[in-house]
Amino acid sequence: MSDRRIPFGEEKHREESPCPGCGVYYFEVHAPGCPIEECPECGGQRAECGCDER
Repeated sequence: MSDRRIPFGEEKHREESPCPGCGVYYFEVHAPGCPIEECPECGGQRAECGCDER
């Protein structure tokens, strides 16, 4: 698994600022466990995809 994290606002599916999941603003890194954060490996939701466990 890559240690790279996609900052809020740079995901494929952009949300309005601040993040509705963790409250960060554009170009900040999501809070750990945020349900909105995109996985850089699979493009799914990082909190649910399981890529961190590989």
